[in-house]
Amino acid sequence: MKALFSRIFIPALAAVLVCTSLGGCDTASAVSAQSGVSSSSAASSSASKKAHTTSLTHITIPYAMNLSMNPFTANSMINLNLWPLLYDCLSEPDKSFSPRLELASAIHVSGTSVSITLRSGVVFTDGSALTASDVVYSLQLAMQTPSSYFHSRTTNFASVSSNGSQGVVITLKTSDPLVANLLDIPIIKAGSDQNSIPTGSGRYTISKSGNNEVLTANASWYLHKTPKVKTITLLDMPDNDSIASCLSIGEVNYILSDYGTDALTVVNDSSTYIDLNQLLFMGVNCSSSLLSDARVRRALSLIVDRTAIATEIYSSHAAAACLPFDPSFSKMAKTPAADLSPRLDDAIDALKTAGYTAKNATGVLTKSEDGKQTPLTFNLIVNKADSQRCATAQIISQEFKNEGISLKVSAVDINTFTDDLKSGAYDLYLSEIKLPDDMDVSSFFEAGGTAAYGTPGAASTFYSVFEKWRAGIEKTTSLSAAFEDETPFIPLIYRQGTVSYPKSFFSNITATNHNIFFNIQDWQ
Repeated sequence: MKALFSRIFIPALAAVLVCTSLGGCDTASAVSAQSGVSSSSAASSSASKKAHTTSLTHITIPYAMNLSMNPFTANSMINLNLWPLLYDCLSEPDKSFSPRLELASAIHVSGTSVSITLRSGVVFTDGSALTASDVVYSLQLAMQTPSSYFHSRTTNFASVSSNGSQGVVITLKTSDPLVANLLDIPIIKAGSDQNSIPTGSGRYTISKSGNNEVLTANASWYLHKTPKVKTITLLDMPDNDSIASCLSIGEVNYILSDYGTDALTVVNDSSTYIDLNQLLFMGVNCSSSLLSDARVRRALSLIVDRTAIATEIYSSHAAAACLPFDPSFSKMAKTPAADLSPRLDDAIDALKTAGYTAKNATGVLTKSEDGKQTPLTFNLIVNKADSQRCATAQIISQEFKNEGISLKVSAVDINTFTDDLKSGAYDLYLSEIKLPDDMDVSSFFEAGGTAAYGTPGAASTFYSVFEKWRAGIEKTTSLSAAFEDETPFIPLIYRQGTVSYPKSFFSNITATNHNIFFNIQDWQ
């Protein structure tokens, strides 16, 4: 439940996250070493056109001094955010959710088998060579540690084994053509997790300098790039307010805000957008008498003005979405702008086809059946603690009213919200979920899924197409048509965050939802 109703690792983590070729329809797919330089690096921040401090070689970022720095045991995102600086991973998603190779020189996916070839010549910061046994140890550690931040990336792993000194084989439970996006798991020297800070091979090493921890550029890093930021001081920060104020006065240089309810507010700064892969959606009770008709569900989706929600409620820190995939996802065709705007004529046509051709005395569309008049009247529940979702509910209510649909909004406490979902005492509900970077939507359909309320479950025709796509049977283009036909729930927007930094800072900054230091070695 937590992953759906509270933003696990995302306001308490993301709002505090501080400074800190896979084919859609092929049964076999591969990523080669040529992917090692991501195309997203060219998609630099808007700051690339501004003046910047080219002589800056030292920055300061916050961390939690009294909390774990071990990436597999840390439960504070302020410290977890540091792991990409100290450790490398096999691969990680770029800004378009395409995998960029890191320690892997090639990844080949065929059905449920993932074959990984490691780069040669990689050494840990203690000078020892990285081998397949270290990778197997790290991945199995994530698999066997349910409390780890990285455990969720491995839930589809059946086994991990070495294939010689430079090869690793992952066997999956079910096919996943985008599994390389889930391999952003820190690789440590086998057994070094017994230390407070495990041994890594990352872009920086960590040491003590007086009362502070200091990160120093690693001259032995495998890409042999020397970042302009040669030293990073970690400054102990007690809370969000301190972090924001320290940025404004220059004591720290780099923070992230997810623009959620608890978002940090930073003024007089520059920033770079981050796609959080976090979906705000309207859940639908598909088993209710009115909403069991897919034409009605589709009509409701067609009425919503997603752009208004993104701009008016989320201050343009969101991307409108009518499909359950982040708009930045490169494997899906871009949704035409016209489809993201209300399509009222199509909505009315769908309702007429469903039999709603007249209005009652209160102006609500009705259907005459067996001598009875059935009005299009719904109730929507929303967690009253989230002001943005409550405001979104009111916008949707007015939009529905304009088209002859009655929507009663019930803003309730989280316990009531959860109880109503479990009992089915709702027609519609507003909530949010962070999807994994392989775009797995199973949490909406599988039994026990955190967002499986009201959907057709395993009987969903869209989910069937989705599973066939992951198995290499269906093409990516089939996904959007199948979703629109069924509309098992109603996507609204994908939220965005920002990394913020002083106006006089580096340019060419690329940040992702799991690595805000994605290309620190290329900052200019």
